[in-house]
Amino acid sequence: MLDILTRAVIKNQDLRITKLFDENDDVIDHLYRVPCPLTDGRINLRGYDQPIESNIPCRHHKIPFSALKSHFRHYHHVSDAFAQDLFD
Repeated sequence: MLDILTRAVIKNQDLRITKLFDENDDVIDHLYRVPCPLTDGRINLRGYDQPIESNIPCRHHKIPFSALKSHFRHYHHVSDAFAQDLFD
């Protein structure tokens, strides 16, 4: 993936209009880790003040992005709907 981007930059292609990847290419870093927004003991997201009483503060500082919603549901014991809201 990096090679494709590098070649496009070297060739001075406009990356906004140049199709670099096929629709079937997997360009997501599935190992990308993000901080749990509940690490410091409160929800660190704008617009949310709903209390969560389970496992706060979170001891998991970095979670694979693909597992974040599951982390909310299973570690913090929030509903599926609220886990989705936090994930979104």
